[in-house]
Amino acid sequence: MYDLPEITFDDIERFADWVELCALFDSAGVVSQTNVIDVVRDSGILPAMETDVFSRDDSFIEETQLSSDDSGERFAEQVWQRLSDRALKLKEAYPFDLHDDLLSRRSTDGKNFAGYAMLLIADLSRFYSAKVSLEPNSKFQFLFEKLVEACARELFGGSSVRFGWPREADWPTGIDSRIRLFGDRMRLTIESLEGKTKPSDKDKGLDVAARLGFGDDGPGTVIFLTQCATGKNWRRKRGEPSFGEWKDILQWQAQLIRVVAVPWRLAYPQEIISNLRHFDAVILDRTRLNFAVANNFLAATIVASMLDWCTAQVTKFPVLRKVA
Repeated sequence: MYDLPEITFDDIERFADWVELCALFDSAGVVSQTNVIDVVRDSGILPAMETDVFSRDDSFIEETQLSSDDSGERFAEQVWQRLSDRALKLKEAYPFDLHDDLLSRRSTDGKNFAGYAMLLIADLSRFYSAKVSLEPNSKFQFLFEKLVEACARELFGGSSVRFGWPREADWPTGIDSRIRLFGDRMRLTIESLEGKTKPSDKDKGLDVAARLGFGDDGPGTVIFLTQCATGKNWRRKRGEPSFGEWKDILQWQAQLIRVVAVPWRLAYPQEIISNLRHFDAVILDRTRLNFAVANNFLAATIVASMLDWCTAQVTKFPVLRKVA
């Protein structure tokens, strides 16, 4: 099993993440409540937990304290409840089978859970000393943008195209040619580009565009212009992509909405609301992306690259030493 992340005892969501990490990448593919109780108890972070007795009389203190065994069981039950909530919401998108006291990996083929695993590692790595690069221009940035492209198509039901930089190998080099290809794939008419672009332009702040399809994928709908924010300075992406730059480049014939996608979970609802106000954009965090991380719209080569990335990064996480 992997060592615990650097989190507080009451961060049940991330303890659930840790259990998932162990179930996905341990060779056995199974984690039990007993495993969790043993690791947490040995870590020394398990405090005494109070029962549901309302009296505050000091004479009742000993009666209202659970034993270390009982508190460990209570803690594990809380973690399992959070895992149960995820399984209920995500259904087939959840890569685990959950039992009364066991969490088991549903498939031994990593390609079936590459997207889920990539987001899990990216999120949880921030609470380890593991040197997992999530910075712009890293391999992760490209893979995350491809995952967002696929998730957006799954979530919104219409065309979804990655325009981010660096460009993909089969895309042209020049900005005007890339805009024309982008417009073609989004089924949009290009305006005159004279004076609107320059040779040094990369993605002009736009990583992924996705249409709310309504079944016909045509005009008169909504198009989400998405900035994928990763790395330490992700909140500096405010104002991207600029509607002012993009509105007269294509004939959108749709309502444009700015979206910011991040690869980690934001606390609901406080952080969602805070970032909505900060970015003035729809927020797609890890929790929301997890509803659409199946491989339905991911090329096999991208899935393989995601799995390679996960396999390389997870070796950086500390492993608990086995006691002989």
